[in-house]
Amino acid sequence: MTANTFGVSVPTVTTTVRKFCNAIQEHLWATYIHLPKDVPSLERLVTGWQQRTGFSIILDEVDGTHISIMQPYIDSQDYYSYKMKYTLNVQGVCDFKGQFIDVDIRWPGATHDAKVFSYSSINRILQQHTQPYLWRTILPGRDKAGLILLGDPAYPLLPHVMKEFASCSDNSSF
Repeated sequence: MTANTFGVSVPTVTTTVRKFCNAIQEHLWATYIHLPKDVPSLERLVTGWQQRTGFSIILDEVDGTHISIMQPYIDSQDYYSYKMKYTLNVQGVCDFKGQFIDVDIRWPGATHDAKVFSYSSINRILQQHTQPYLWRTILPGRDKAGLILLGDPAYPLLPHVMKEFASCSDNSSF
């Protein structure tokens, strides 16, 4: 569609899009998409979530999305997702303003969100506490809790990942 709209060939559009994406990755990615590098930056994220939700240990939200692609020639079955089309499974982590702080774009569409997360840098960082980290006291006189990501039901329940919980009483089929 882009080639037709601008009266250029499909290979020209493909080359241009690839160069554009490479330029973003090389020159702008680290400037705009990055985890907090120091405690004050981390504190601002947590405070933003606390003001928005009243919950004091949220770091960010994590979710996956599927980007449609043309059928690959190699291992095409790996890219055929539950959406009934060929996709890339992209994981994004957003702050309280909805701005990306981490993105993982390397998985075929048939890959489950939990697997994408298990191999992601944000998971490793939160498990190993390799970035600046905060501990918060939620209830006076109790142990401190670490920061968490909010995820949907596709994500595993971990010490650093919280997801919604639906009880059996909420399900009308029981």
